[in-house]
Amino acid sequence: MAAPAQNVEKNFGTLLRRSRAAAGLNLGGVARRVGFSRAWLSYVERGRRVPSWALVEALTDLLGGAGVPKEEVMKIQDAGNRLISANDFFAPRKTN
Repeated sequence: MAAPAQNVEKNFGTLLRRSRAAAGLNLGGVARRVGFSRAWLSYVERGRRVPSWALVEALTDLLGGAGVPKEEVMKIQDAGNRLISANDFFAPRKTN
């Protein structure tokens, strides 16, 4: 059984991958638009790395502008915020 933090990482990655694919965006295109490497985004999608606040914000802005429903974008943002907070005790919680 995966540890709770791993579940959050997988959940974030699954939500991100599903929304990216639904918007017709490939990993390389997203990487160029948000300013992170394709490899880093792949690690994040597979739950092997924790995204930064800046990456979560850039991804939600991009996906929201690409026609992903607002509810899905909010799920991604929430999962990203929970993931960052679960992996960094001192991380301030980001609120909208």
